[in-house]
Amino acid sequence: MKKLIIIFSLMFTGVSYGQITTFKAEIKQTSPSGPYDSLTNFLGVNVQLYVGQDLYVNGVHEQLRKYGYRGFIKNYKRDYELNDGNIYKLDRDEHNSSYDALVGKYFTVLDVIKKPDEENDINNGKVFFLKLKEKQGGDIMYFVYDTAYDFNFPFIVVGYMTKLKQHYVGKKYTIGDENWKCIDVAIEETYYKITVVLQNEKGEKKPFSFNELEAYEDESQQSLQNKGITPVTLSHDDSVVFKDGNIEDSIQNGLDQSVKILFKIGYKTLRQIKGDADYTKPHSYNGTPYTMTLLEYIHEKIHMAAFKTKLQCKNETSFTILNNVSGLIFYTEHGLTITFPFQAQNGYGNMIYDTSYTDVRGTDFIEDGH
Repeated sequence: MKKLIIIFSLMFTGVSYGQITTFKAEIKQTSPSGPYDSLTNFLGVNVQLYVGQDLYVNGVHEQLRKYGYRGFIKNYKRDYELNDGNIYKLDRDEHNSSYDALVGKYFTVLDVIKKPDEENDINNGKVFFLKLKEKQGGDIMYFVYDTAYDFNFPFIVVGYMTKLKQHYVGKKYTIGDENWKCIDVAIEETYYKITVVLQNEKGEKKPFSFNELEAYEDESQQSLQNKGITPVTLSHDDSVVFKDGNIEDSIQNGLDQSVKILFKIGYKTLRQIKGDADYTKPHSYNGTPYTMTLLEYIHEKIHMAAFKTKLQCKNETSFTILNNVSGLIFYTEHGLTITFPFQAQNGYGNMIYDTSYTDVRGTDFIEDGH
């Protein structure tokens, strides 16, 4: 099992919602305040809502730690792009802030300052400075906040984690033939993604992403049969295979190389697709009407998700599908959604790990036969 960083661990016999703990750090007390509703971690243009909130510096994959953190500066009025002397906790080898000096630290947002508009600056109106106070030592510094790029935001808002804990802990799920219960919210210690920790009746613990829970929630084949519901049966396709709740497909990376990837999909989602107006409506290929099979529909949507994700990369050729990973296919309030982890260059040229969440319902991608 992946190592976990436990978030908001159970204290004695009660549940504490105001703490973030890790295996390597002491328990921290926090008191989130202000108008922030705790439903979103990265607020985009609503940056002013961070004022009064406590931020936790999350870790990164071990291969990226040597690059440190970008955006922590001492003085927002001075140059910070080419001025090592203005970088907080400088790592001289990488010209960024030291990873070891910042990971696991807590900061309080004291103020949000808008970067003055400059002539011919494409970032006008997009960049702000978060005025931060380090909770343990009291240092004051600033973080360069870009409203457009959530992957450059290295923090987890304590209030956001508290809300997740309150929402998930205690919920029950049926996965396969086993009953599971959420006992915690955690960060897995490989890619440092937030996960939900479930425990079965044998006492075994396992981390799941939030979207995996949507795919699995009380919708295993056995649970459906117990309810008298016949699971959807899919046939074999030349390029797509469905077996045991997984769809195996191939998608193109940034160099147009074909890479196989598994997508987990619940029977609930399959039934939803069968009844989706986007699936049942007439389809055509190069102007010729035809009946689309369920696997063909899912195959096209997977390729659409990969295509749209690649277009959003700063460098499309850097779009890389990771080995031995799986994606998810599920429904949200916005419609059919496909998610999978990938690696690509960010706006600063560094390779980062990220996860694609693509709403693929209601487009013309399939009808055009692309």
